Amino acid sequence: MLYITTYESKYIGLITIGSDGENLTGLWIGEEHFLKNNINKIIETNDNLKVFALVKTWLKRYFDGKKTSICGIPIKFQGTEFQNIVWKSLLDIPYGTSTTYRDIGRNVTKIMGKNTMSGQAIGAAIGKNPILIIVPCHRVISIKGELRGYSAGIEYKEKLLKKEKIAYQ
Repeated sequence: MLYITTYESKYIGLITIGSDGENLTGLWIGEEHFLKNNINKIIETNDNLKVFALVKTWLKRYFDGKKTSICGIPIKFQGTEFQNIVWKSLLDIPYGTSTTYRDIGRNVTKIMGKNTMSGQAIGAAIGKNPILIIVPCHRVISIKGELRGYSAGIEYKEKLLKKEKIAYQ
């Protein structure tokens, strides 16, 4: 069962928040992005979950331009072991800063005890991040400072980077 609620941001519009009832399991920007990622799931709207209150408070602080911490928000990643490692590494990118796909790859390589890692595998895992904004994949840019894809659309990545005053080419 996927429980959902919504949050309306004046900055980027409709955000849908997903939970298993206790943990944050998804955060999607816009209705199309939500529907594309949740076909064939049993969905129930529920505005009263504790996790939703925590996430909405976090989002309000974030869009008010305040540095945020995910402390207290229970997150449950639902991916492969590799994806979960990549997504957890994204949580280490501080507000207002960016990193590169290469740096994420190096970090994941160390965590997994490997010598090398495919850049495409890192990019693909980042692209499957189900918890946008809070798990800040928008802060990952190319080594040349260029923007690459964003599952909700590159225009949202640009808006989030501008909101955090993160420079890119």
